[in-house]
Amino acid sequence: MDVKTVSESIMIKEIHGERFTPFSLSNKLRAKILLESASFEQGRGRYSFLLIKEAFSVFQREDEIFLQMDGEELSIESQGRDILDVLLSIAEEHRDKQVHFPFPAGGEI
Repeated sequence: MDVKTVSESIMIKEIHGERFTPFSLSNKLRAKILLESASFEQGRGRYSFLLIKEAFSVFQREDEIFLQMDGEELSIESQGRDILDVLLSIAEEHRDKQVHFPFPAGGEI
């Protein structure tokens, strides 16, 4: 198992798939999200991503956008048109913290 710390609050653990199926591991760890991706370059190789604990969430209530972290709701001031502009702004702030995994549909984590 390889553990990488991407930032102070993000940790990635690599677990090889010989011992667990993604679904059984997701149940065992009580994951909130299970994402799966295949690699065209590695033949049958694929990756599964489990979200165990979310760092924060962004949501919109009527015309106001909030960030929820550690049980607190903070209102976000934005010059953007909608919540997608806010999410893009947050993603841009963390561009240097990327870890590359194959997403054939064009996504990147």
